Amino acid sequence: MQRWEYMTISIRVLGWKDSLGRSGELPELRSNVGDPAGLLNELGEQGWELAGVDGGGTASFPTLYLKRPRS
Repeated sequence: MQRWEYMTISIRVLGWKDSLGRSGELPELRSNVGDPAGLLNELGEQGWELAGVDGGGTASFPTLYLKRPRS
């Protein structure tokens, strides 16, 4: 059975959280903050796949949910 690891990215605060409880910022990706396609392309190069998006409603910011096979 395939196992996955997950990452969430808040668009407002470019940070991440994975399925193991680790979290941090993505300073190496800050150049793509204004370019969502560039950010997703860069994460795709690292093996991440966009799995979903939470629009956040009117009071919060979008969150991206990504996954990649766990090694």
